[in-house]
Amino acid sequence: MKTLPIPENISEYLELNTDSPSGITWKKYAGGKSKVGKHAGCLSNGRYMIGFKGTSYYAYRIAYFLKNGEDLGERLADHGSNPITSNNIRPATYSDNNACKTKLSRNRSGFKGVSWCSQTQKWRAQIAKDGKDIHLGRFVDIKDAAHAYNAAALEYHGEFSCLNVV
Repeated sequence: MKTLPIPENISEYLELNTDSPSGITWKKYAGGKSKVGKHAGCLSNGRYMIGFKGTSYYAYRIAYFLKNGEDLGERLADHGSNPITSNNIRPATYSDNNACKTKLSRNRSGFKGVSWCSQTQKWRAQIAKDGKDIHLGRFVDIKDAAHAYNAAALEYHGEFSCLNVV
């Protein structure tokens, strides 16, 4: 879906409300199915969508606009720990958004950024930044590799880091 700019007057019709499933409620009738005091939007493909003046918008983009007074524009949004609700949204690059993902389900080491190197018989630590893999070293102890990943994650991804629990 193409990202459309959030209309400037949308704050006249919608307001943030943590009791609403989408995080947003109607405060003024806007036509169609909008009802003052009721939650805005419906769940579609795992994301809340809100119809406003004949156009559909992602609820999280409207929530960001209502909370911060600015449109995300072409920037991505990081949702923190809950991708469905509109809480805790911050602008993010593609790399930042991927950095805060937890380890993949097929991960066999139990740590993000750590894998077994059968050639050297050691644990390999690596991290990705802006589409490039960065080799962090090979380690005898798996925990040392996990610590190396954590240090690099803080350096390269800062607040978007998803650290290993070691």
